[in-house]
Amino acid sequence: MQDDLVIMRRREDGWHLVAGFVAFPSSWSLQEKFGRPMQAIHAEVPGFGEGSRNAALITRIFDNLQPAQPVERLNWSVNTTGDLFLPLSKHRRPSHAGAFTLAERFARVERQTLRKLPGSGDILFTIRVYVDPIAAIAHHPNAAALAASFAAQLEGLNWDQTAYKGLTVQKTELAAKLRALANALSPA
Repeated sequence: MQDDLVIMRRREDGWHLVAGFVAFPSSWSLQEKFGRPMQAIHAEVPGFGEGSRNAALITRIFDNLQPAQPVERLNWSVNTTGDLFLPLSKHRRPSHAGAFTLAERFARVERQTLRKLPGSGDILFTIRVYVDPIAAIAHHPNAAALAASFAAQLEGLNWDQTAYKGLTVQKTELAAKLRALANALSPA
């Protein structure tokens, strides 16, 4: 699998999405975000709307990015499918409130990079998606700590973050299942 590619261009009112190829969207579509400024693209993300401190920070990072210093970050979500193509927002997908196993929930991690292009000053934003059933944690060399850390991240989400990630009906159960896995895998 290859990275999705997006070009961001600086205009008077901020950084705009001006070109892209997105084969594996994570709860968004290129069509709905195309041409919009970054603050509008991230309007639904808690704490990143227009005029927020986070929006100003991201703009400053983009403005000061140097061609020789790319930036990398990871972004995670939990889904009920391992599908790579997820163009519908979590808010428009049906919630799954029934019982589930860790094999029926999938961790989706985006490895994102930002590179300022030396000629144009545009920013190349790349996104590579990795998807695994959450049950795969059990096979990790540091499984107990990883499961406990994931549970702590879930438990640390506030209401807005939980809703944004589409986890309102399953966060508590998912964290409990991860804690149980961590305990089962911990040395006695």
